[in-house]
Amino acid sequence: MSVTAPTRRPDAAPVDTWPQVNLLPAEVTQGRRLKSTKRLLVLALAVVLLVIALGYVGSLFLARHAASELTAAQAETTRLQDEKAQYAEVPQVLSDIATAEIARQQAMSSEILWPDYLEALRAVTPEGVSYDSISVAVGAPGQPYGGSTNPLSGTTIGQVAFTARSLTLPDTAAWIDAIEGVSGMSNPWFSSASISEEDGVVFYQVQASVDLLPSALSGRFEPEVEQ
Repeated sequence: MSVTAPTRRPDAAPVDTWPQVNLLPAEVTQGRRLKSTKRLLVLALAVVLLVIALGYVGSLFLARHAASELTAAQAETTRLQDEKAQYAEVPQVLSDIATAEIARQQAMSSEILWPDYLEALRAVTPEGVSYDSISVAVGAPGQPYGGSTNPLSGTTIGQVAFTARSLTLPDTAAWIDAIEGVSGMSNPWFSSASISEEDGVVFYQVQASVDLLPSALSGRFEPEVEQ
């Protein structure tokens, strides 16, 4: 008697794997899963504890750093307060200086450099003319100049009046033009001209005045104008 091996149909799919059957009891499988879960929980707990520990250490470091900065800031505040105490008188001194400068400015607001103007007036005086007298009238702080008697005058701060003599009749027209060329002087006015005699010498005597403009003020102590 012969045994014939089963034959596979040509169109049958090949079998690569064979079905497996878990023969372990359910309690064993559940126990293994429980152990895995416990290990994961322990690992997670360890990670949480590590994070908490790192946070605690970090907070201690930040607290110490903040305390160090606070101590340094307090020390700096104390130092600045000590320096402030050393210079406590500085604001008062600066205030006194400013007050003195304002007082000087007011006191010198009507200052005119007379040597310069008298020299300029002499420089434009015709040859052969000498001065018998020169007088000035200007305002003062709190007492402004009352105004010129010259009807042609505009804004003036004072006036120079003089009496001069000459052996020959001076050319007053040219003299007026020359005075007009002096900065700070304006409206020269010859009020009279007469013939006089002194010690047997006959001469011409003239009386005149010239106005002083605001530009004649020196302005040496005026505050600087910011550009």
